[in-house]
Amino acid sequence: MKKVMYLVAFLMSAVWVFSSCSDDDSTTKPGDESSTTAEQIIYSFVKETDALSGEVVVGIELKNMDGTNYIAKEAIHLPFVFAETSTAVLNTHFTVEDNVTEFVVPKGKRNATIKLKYVALEEGKDLIEMKINAAENFVAGNYDKIKIKIYGPTTVGKLFGKWVFKETTSFDDIKTNYEGATEPSDFVNMPVNNSNLDTLEFVSGDKDMLKLHVAGDMKNYFRDCDVVYLEDRTVQDPYNGEQKTYSYIEFSKVNEKFSATTIEERKAEVAVRILEDGTLEVMVFDYAPVDFFQGILSVMETMEYTPIIYTFTKVEER
Repeated sequence: MKKVMYLVAFLMSAVWVFSSCSDDDSTTKPGDESSTTAEQIIYSFVKETDALSGEVVVGIELKNMDGTNYIAKEAIHLPFVFAETSTAVLNTHFTVEDNVTEFVVPKGKRNATIKLKYVALEEGKDLIEMKINAAENFVAGNYDKIKIKIYGPTTVGKLFGKWVFKETTSFDDIKTNYEGATEPSDFVNMPVNNSNLDTLEFVSGDKDMLKLHVAGDMKNYFRDCDVVYLEDRTVQDPYNGEQKTYSYIEFSKVNEKFSATTIEERKAEVAVRILEDGTLEVMVFDYAPVDFFQGILSVMETMEYTPIIYTFTKVEER
């Protein structure tokens, strides 16, 4: 009789253990959160389109479902893929810095970046399209993909020809940033007097050259000179915070003082880039003005964070 009772007790115990194990198997394992229980997060590329000259920084950002910034509670890994619509080939026309395959948003942050680098330009194979391969609890935001056109570095060879002045895009930003924080005289003599007849001409030769056809204020800085491509650099735009890639070119002669009356000539670096619509953007940052921005210079000790940005349109040769 005792043996029978022991057997019944053993069987009941086994059934209870089996039942408990079955219940455990039905729970969500660590790292296997279903989309019904995981927190919903919006992801988006920072831009819809961009251009690759020497290198380009590609960014993503995260938001809550109500549109506020999402701050990562732990590192978030978001793999990316190159879509079938891409015509450029990885490691043939471009590379990914450090061969990374995912965006990593660090704990306490809301965004992440990677960097693509130029390798070669080939006709018909100049488009990169990236997408995020995210888990189900991630929802696409404004830009679920980014298209990047490969142009290659803006070497001097791409500048050959005449470029007519279009506009200056930075003076309003400079006034917004500094007005009230410096003397009003800083803004009186800004070099804003330029016309659509003012032309920069880049000429090929034993030494590539810049020739001026300028009557406006730009002549107070630029000079006829030799020009040499140095390198591409990605920098932060001081006016809107965007990461932009410029080609840096050495001009053998400029007037550092950007003045009609005070002349100190030396070589300088000038940053240029050609935009998607063909516009040439020229960023002057290597200067020490005496007729304007004196207060800004005395405080900042450099004009690197207060560049003057000019744009030009290519003159079509007939």
